[in-house]
Amino acid sequence: YMNLTIWDKELSSSEVTELYNSGAPLHAGIHSAYENCVGWYPFQDDGVGHVSGNVEFSLNGDSNIAAK
Repeated sequence: YMNLTIWDKELSSSEVTELYNSGAPLHAGIHSAYENCVGWYPFQDDGVGHVSGNVEFSLNGDSNIAAK
């Protein structure tokens, strides 16, 4: 996962389009609905598939977010 964001509301189609930004993901901090962003994890890939950052959740094989 890269640039994982978690929101406390369902984003509208225009908000999703804004975030997707034609394939160049928008910096979540400047998104129009940023006040509803409760988690933002801009993981950085080191080129060999490892990500860095402090992760406070786990991702299950089915991509569900589970509490630790």
